[in-house]
Amino acid sequence: MHAHVVGIAEQLWRDQSPTRARMQRNLEAYEGFKLPGLDPTAYQKGAALYSEDYDAFYWNVPRALVHSVTAKIAGRQRPKPALVCTDADWATKRRAKRLERFAEATLHQPQGQFRDSWELGTRTFVDACVFGSGIIKAFADLENLRIAHERTLPWELLVDPLEAKYGNPLNCFHRYGYDKDRLIAKFPKYRDKIWACKSDDREHWGQGRRAADCALVYESWRLPISKKDKGRWALCIEGQTLDSEEWARDEFPFLILRWAPHLLGFGSTSLVEEAMPTADELNATIQKMREGEARLATGYLVVEEGAVDDEKIAAADVGTVIKHRPGSKAPEVVQPQGYSESTLGWMRLNWEKSFELTGVSQMAATSRKEPGVTAGVALRTIAQMESERFSLIYAAYEAALAVDLTRHDIACARDVAEAEPEFAARWPGGRFLKEIRWSEADLDDDQYVVQPEAVSGLVNTPADRMQLGQDLFNAGTISQAAFLRIIQVKDVEGEISAQGVQHELVDRYIESWLDATQEDEAEGEFRFRAPVPFMNHADAIIQVASAYMQAELDGAPDWNLDLFTRFIAACDAHIQRAASAAAPPQAANPLTPPGAPMPPAAPGAAQMVN
Repeated sequence: MHAHVVGIAEQLWRDQSPTRARMQRNLEAYEGFKLPGLDPTAYQKGAALYSEDYDAFYWNVPRALVHSVTAKIAGRQRPKPALVCTDADWATKRRAKRLERFAEATLHQPQGQFRDSWELGTRTFVDACVFGSGIIKAFADLENLRIAHERTLPWELLVDPLEAKYGNPLNCFHRYGYDKDRLIAKFPKYRDKIWACKSDDREHWGQGRRAADCALVYESWRLPISKKDKGRWALCIEGQTLDSEEWARDEFPFLILRWAPHLLGFGSTSLVEEAMPTADELNATIQKMREGEARLATGYLVVEEGAVDDEKIAAADVGTVIKHRPGSKAPEVVQPQGYSESTLGWMRLNWEKSFELTGVSQMAATSRKEPGVTAGVALRTIAQMESERFSLIYAAYEAALAVDLTRHDIACARDVAEAEPEFAARWPGGRFLKEIRWSEADLDDDQYVVQPEAVSGLVNTPADRMQLGQDLFNAGTISQAAFLRIIQVKDVEGEISAQGVQHELVDRYIESWLDATQEDEAEGEFRFRAPVPFMNHADAIIQVASAYMQAELDGAPDWNLDLFTRFIAACDAHIQRAASAAAPPQAANPLTPPGAPMPPAAPGAAQMVN
């Protein structure tokens, strides 16, 4: 097997050398200097970036564009998965919620040098801008019993271009360097062959002593053709197959983000490639302007022949006094312009086109405001137009991290769970970590759909609070005192600072109500906790009522929904007691005898829900 895997991968590696050359040029344009190759040691030999038209890369427009787009798209969002079950029972929906949080917990885990998967995703987005494709490899790290995400350099992933004509090849090869000591720790019986195998990019690393020695590893996947005809995964080095097993998944373990996918094949065009033609022309124009200024900045003298000694003219410098013979015409000092207005206009045109053709706002890239645009509405309109230009890559990045990576993580979690049945992830719910076991979260793939998490429709503005409070009051769920407490305008900063702990506590209550059963209550594993007197009961009502509506929409059992209404009713009772205590005492009515019953309540007063 290793003979076929290594042989095909090496042939693809040779065939795709023009692709690597193009990626190297993109990297040079991004970094702003010449590189001898696509490896880390190339940075130690970097030289000035030049072309036939200019001697140095003066204005690095591609780098400014990449940073601007990355900050606008990848830097502004942290996509999270949302699992949707349509025709499932309540137990399945609760399990899907745990699976959703398990997937989110995986995104929070550190991945190598990256603090979490979102930071890794940002670096992958930069790769897509520079090389055309950004790749994350998701796999089950069985040695450490975790789900691992690794950045994969796009030239390391090899596919047959003819097989990938429609973008969905059946075979894929990953050619990369792997530390020999780590490889021997995984496969100790092949120790001698691993030490003797070909090293990774030895021509660039040199022949001297190194801190580490990397083996050139070939990992290959063959996707299944049908349910009966399984696929195959293999890990090989030159001269040895280290491991091989069936591959049942219908996709490769890679998340691939493309900037502008090619209409044919597996590749993509990068943002740097889109910007390079105008960037080259811009720097060539700057070169001409620079040379013109250098040659003509000191000006020149126009004198009559013989009026000034040639030695004095040759020795003339800025500020030098040149004497002429009596009776001769005084020297005329001419200060020509280093470049013409047309050259300056051409330079400005290329500068503007560098942003216009790539769709990046010059205002965003240069941190300036468009001249004459002062209204907030106009500024938002400009930002919206730019967002529309990048709507495709924005949606692709969101779906990649929220949907594609989640799908890979679920498959990897099943592999880890086979080695460790108690495998769990810790979900950061506010100020605490909640452990979620995989055995309590695993769900068949046909029972849910993964989509990016949508922003909640409930916005905590006065209008939204008034609407929700009105609905609760009309339904007879809360009293008039509670309704007034909900809709009143308050000190926002003070309220937010005081609500943090309470919100987390109530959220924990809500989760316990959703997962509780009557059997849990009978056995003492669940105990309903009523609101405490010093709680902000109006905000608690809003939080619980919003969760109640979502639970009812999901089809929660009536017994679970009753826990919500009990809590809301208890909060309402606290508000009524506080309102009664704060009301001024009323004078006794002389027409009402002592001990007579109180008059009936005003029409529309709400009744507490038991």
